[in-house]
Amino acid sequence: MNHPLKGVKVIELGQIIAGTYGGQVLSDLGAEVIKVETPNGDLGRIPSVAPINGESGLFLTFNRNKKSIVIDLKTDQGLKIFYDLVKKADVVIDNFRPGVLKRLKINYEVLSEINKRIIQCSVTGYGEKGEYANLPALDIIIQSITGYMAITGEPDSAPVRTGIPLADLSG
Repeated sequence: MNHPLKGVKVIELGQIIAGTYGGQVLSDLGAEVIKVETPNGDLGRIPSVAPINGESGLFLTFNRNKKSIVIDLKTDQGLKIFYDLVKKADVVIDNFRPGVLKRLKINYEVLSEINKRIIQCSVTGYGEKGEYANLPALDIIIQSITGYMAITGEPDSAPVRTGIPLADLSG
């Protein structure tokens, strides 16, 4: 298989699907993806849907081909470890709400001082600005407010969520 992104180093700060899917695609294309998890772990690890040997099928699907490290970004030691990773990285992906990166001191302005060539990609539900920017953006919420659920299912029936996390996968 051709791996066009071989040699590209990615740090992923994704939770559940929206942020992790981008990392999964990059890892499938050959990038070295290091998933950074909080001490509590990714919420996608909860084996509620399609468990495989006691593990979350969802987590296993979207985190294949990745390395993983636990870092507490709220501590000085955790920040030092993260900054050391950034020095050698090409890309940082996250799906935090606006303002979280700045509060954690891992926003682009900080990271670009550590690594001038770093590319940062933030997957947000509603963008960085606007009246919805700070609201939670779970897949079902996005499907609801966009009207997608109203056109899914049978005519004259209640709105229906799609069978896949369409909004999360659409990024």
